[in-house]
Amino acid sequence: MKLDEQDAILTQNMDFLKHMFRKAVFPCMLTILSANINVFVDGILVANCIGADALAAVNLSLPLYLALCVIGSFIASGTAINAAREIGGDNREESSRYYNDCVVGTFFASVIITVIGLMCRDILVSFLCSDASIRPYVREYVVIMLIGALPKIMIYVPLWYLRLDGKNVAVTVMMSVMSVGNILLDVLFVSVWDMGVFGAGLASVLATTAAFVIGFIRLFANDCSFVFSPVIHKNIEQWKLSAVAGTPSALNNLFSTIRLLMINSMLMHDGGGAAVAVFTAVNGIAGFGECITLGIPQAASAMLGVYSGERDNESCTILVKLEWIIGCIYSGIFFLLCMAGADIIQGMYGLSVPLRFSLFWMAAAVFPGLLCSILSGYYNIAKKNLWANGIIFLRVIAMTYIGLLFVIRFRLPMCSFLLFAELMTLVIWLFATGLFHKRHPQDTRYLLMDLSLEKSGNVLNFSVSSAAEDICSASERITDFCAANGMDKKRTMRIQLALEEIMTLITQVNKEMDKGLLQFDLRAYSLQGVAGIRIRYAGLAFNPFQRIKKENPLLVQGNSDFALQDEEDELYMGISMIQKMVEEIHYQRTFGVNTLQVIMREG
Repeated sequence: MKLDEQDAILTQNMDFLKHMFRKAVFPCMLTILSANINVFVDGILVANCIGADALAAVNLSLPLYLALCVIGSFIASGTAINAAREIGGDNREESSRYYNDCVVGTFFASVIITVIGLMCRDILVSFLCSDASIRPYVREYVVIMLIGALPKIMIYVPLWYLRLDGKNVAVTVMMSVMSVGNILLDVLFVSVWDMGVFGAGLASVLATTAAFVIGFIRLFANDCSFVFSPVIHKNIEQWKLSAVAGTPSALNNLFSTIRLLMINSMLMHDGGGAAVAVFTAVNGIAGFGECITLGIPQAASAMLGVYSGERDNESCTILVKLEWIIGCIYSGIFFLLCMAGADIIQGMYGLSVPLRFSLFWMAAAVFPGLLCSILSGYYNIAKKNLWANGIIFLRVIAMTYIGLLFVIRFRLPMCSFLLFAELMTLVIWLFATGLFHKRHPQDTRYLLMDLSLEKSGNVLNFSVSSAAEDICSASERITDFCAANGMDKKRTMRIQLALEEIMTLITQVNKEMDKGLLQFDLRAYSLQGVAGIRIRYAGLAFNPFQRIKKENPLLVQGNSDFALQDEEDELYMGISMIQKMVEEIHYQRTFGVNTLQVIMREG
């Protein structure tokens, strides 16, 4: 029986998700910033302290740095996305196995890369640099990067899994150490101690190592949900799933490496060293734009993975909207900063050619580039990898190449190809999704979501505050939903009482600890004779069913940092009533919030 939509007095809003998403945005943007600031600072100091040849060496060595990023992001993102899906499917043990896969996989990949790279360093240097006069600089930079491959690859483990566990402050500290440490060590090694290109590379490796150590110390702390053990997936199918999920992130880094080589080659052939120098400066600043285009989607990835695992399309849609809204605000700020600081940037790179118009095209491209990244990130998490990989290939390789050909052929503004590539990718995406929607009208027009569950009337999502009247309204709304889906009156009354007391108990515990007003994100569903209720809330790590463990230790999965133990407390009366109706109760804390799943028996 469908629920009459006109009876819906409560709806899902952005408040709960906005609060969680904002907490993740800054650490993710700082992560991208820290990765790019290494190259940016190295370039500035090397250019001013050593010379143009040394700057060229840093730029020519960049593909190796990006290759290390490819390997780390491929393994970490693939396993973390699958871990988030398993958490959404309430399978914590399987999620932990993906975490173990990540630690073991990145470690062995790092060791192999270092050993093979150092053995073949001369071949690698010759591949990266054809100019014999610059090769000594390239060799210095490449060797130190290979020696530091382990922290540069394995740093992606805490970056992804600390965010998934809600440890955003730890990520912020970790990446701040990396950013500030790299700048200070660069100044010390290159400017003060005159250690040359080797010093620039060493500063980057040491700063990354410090962040890597801090990240793993936090990851191995007692309060972390992920506990490392040597138990990994032995079935090749699980590794294939991780490879598929990690492909878009790896392809983005791989294609970026190819793109850089392609652009440098085409510009060198057409405009010589002057054109390459201008693009090098613009590309250095574009790295800060990636804090937005890559950082914003990464901030939502853990939450999207969990909600996708729950088949919660409404929450996924809200998160995608939040990514775009918040991303546009940051993109606007970035655009204004580029325009205001164009002359300063020109002076920093020691260029005589004005950069304002080149920076204009690059900064304007951040807006459509952000949307492309949001879409590819969502499609990847939603297991629509062909769409995700297609967008990445178009924007990074295909449309960039075509746009640059137009620029060279018709003598258009040099960096206008950056905006062209992003806009043309969106045009093709709009056309392709339009065709797909015509053939599959049951899916949504843009995100291609299957809304059959929502349209069946067997699922209900809404958000409420922890105010007493809102809690009462929420419990009434869910009991109406249960009644509309065939549950008898006696059971619905028990559910209503229990829900009110569960949320009231959570509210009181947080109020006593001065956590203020909470937001509850609720989801009710009725499928194949089984009714379930999911309550998601922030605040303390608190499981209101903790006391029941004394009566039935198998009933509750998960633990709590805080639990009331008074058996006679009236607040537990409703919980005791619902206990007889319960098939399973699962509690877990993911991306910094509590999730309580209550699944009831048939009949």
